[in-house]
Amino acid sequence: MSVLLKVNKIKTYFPIRRGLLQRVIGHVKAVDGVDFHLNELETLGIVGESGCGKSTVGKTVLHLIPPTEGEVIFEGDNLEELNEKEMQQKRMHMQMIFQDPYMSLNPRLTVREIITDAPVYHGLIDRKDTRKLAMKLMDFVGLSSRQLNRFPHEFSGGQRQRICIARALSLNPKMIICDEAVSALDVSIQAQILNLFRDLQQEFKLSYLFISHDMGVIRFISDRVAVMYLGRIVELAEKKELFTNPLHPYTKALLSAIPLPDPEQKKKRQPLQGEVPSPTRNYPGCPFAERCPMVIEECSTTVPQLTELGNNHQVSCIRV
Repeated sequence: MSVLLKVNKIKTYFPIRRGLLQRVIGHVKAVDGVDFHLNELETLGIVGESGCGKSTVGKTVLHLIPPTEGEVIFEGDNLEELNEKEMQQKRMHMQMIFQDPYMSLNPRLTVREIITDAPVYHGLIDRKDTRKLAMKLMDFVGLSSRQLNRFPHEFSGGQRQRICIARALSLNPKMIICDEAVSALDVSIQAQILNLFRDLQQEFKLSYLFISHDMGVIRFISDRVAVMYLGRIVELAEKKELFTNPLHPYTKALLSAIPLPDPEQKKKRQPLQGEVPSPTRNYPGCPFAERCPMVIEECSTTVPQLTELGNNHQVSCIRV
């Protein structure tokens, strides 16, 4: 299986400015040295608490937010080295589905226009063929072609997300970044959309970078899972390996928080103490040390690196 996307030590920092001259006094380290790859026809899940940098990783991969440092290599091309025209062509194969299906749709456009504007702009189809393409894509995502001329406000949340999926498919991409793509939907609708993602992956030969805070969703949809904490990946493994043999204390805490379907069944919780540290601080050691139940003195001075421990299982912890 060939590698479609490779991310090398990307950092995305946002400057903090104060004073009349708006001088930079610090940085918010949203992403702080992330490494991973995505294979063809694979789904890589990225999971973690709110504010850990998951969404920023997705936007940095697409260069919607340029990285402060590091490389994003897609189909063998370093995106930093592409000019504007080359980047525009590359983005046709890299699409994104956002969390809020209403805010990401233009309320002034019909469904037909929303789905077909991009392929018309890129010269893939003529305007006279937009109806045919829109009907085809709406059928793929489970919408009726009779709804072609309706506006986004006339649809439910699940239907709007289907429109977003159809729009992403209109350019025949190779990779779709799903940024909390089902978190705004009811649980029953979530299941339908997740099944739709699986079906479309086979139909269109897609790779997914699936971002979510829900471990249940990640377990269902992913082939491999990356766990993020404070801008860094702390554990990366195959799905089955990570869920049956979690090694990082943060991953263990996340898994222990998954509710059980049987209310009579007891489960040992591993609650984390304290709050998520500030991404503006510099940490001489492990950023998780303040909340870790396994912390030792060395954790406050040594920065753990993501290390391969066998069975394609990588962990960032000096105690493992």
